[in-house]
Amino acid sequence: MLRIHTDTCSPAQRILPILALFLLFFPGTARAHVTADNMPDSLARMEYRIYLEFRPNDTLVLNKLGMVYYRLGQLDKAYDTFSRILEL
Repeated sequence: MLRIHTDTCSPAQRILPILALFLLFFPGTARAHVTADNMPDSLARMEYRIYLEFRPNDTLVLNKLGMVYYRLGQLDKAYDTFSRILEL
């Protein structure tokens, strides 16, 4: 059973294990958010990075993550992410 000690965790730390398990069992749900455009970039970045832990060569999600980095002004990370796509 997954136990999360809520008294010592931030809200973001509490949601990460749940989100990771959800994406493990329902990997297509990450793509549902990819085209929705209703999720804040900071949340999308976290979701895409978790998704890529399980499917590191998913070019669609890598591309979306690169765009999130671009919109957030993190141009070095965007460049690295797009370069990674070209290497695949």
